[in-house]
Amino acid sequence: MKEYFFLFLILCSSFVMAENGENDKGILPSAVYLWKIDLRIERITLFLTPGIRSKAVKELEFAKEREQELEALGLDATVDLVDLLENNYDFNVQNAEDLGARLKDEDQKEVFGLVAEAKSKHLEVLERVRLKVPDKASIKIQDIIDRKIFIPAIRVGDELNDD
Repeated sequence: MKEYFFLFLILCSSFVMAENGENDKGILPSAVYLWKIDLRIERITLFLTPGIRSKAVKELEFAKEREQELEALGLDATVDLVDLLENNYDFNVQNAEDLGARLKDEDQKEVFGLVAEAKSKHLEVLERVRLKVPDKASIKIQDIIDRKIFIPAIRVGDELNDD
């Protein structure tokens, strides 16, 4: 019973903080337990979200939150935290893509367009963050940027070679 009460208090406080605009960047992963609870709340929210399209959009909102958390880390960024946030970002975007693939016609095009836009903006965010973090985290972010640019280029090159 205590766990439910604790969860209820966290839910209420997060809603109040969001309403007051005090929680722009979300809960940072450096607050391990609160961040894990925040992720669980996201999964519950996603479960309660009706419709595949709405779930895909919600996943992209969660991915945006990971970006905001990465930006908020600043000088506190470590390679491990960058990895954690980037992996969670990729997870959310991949889920949005998978959900989009289950849609038909215009809804599918819309979700795929939102995913493409999110990926493009993400590269800009990574570049901006790379300039603000310590050297080791900056190198890790540059590796991530290179991977995100290089792998799609390989896929396009392979498709051209198939023709």
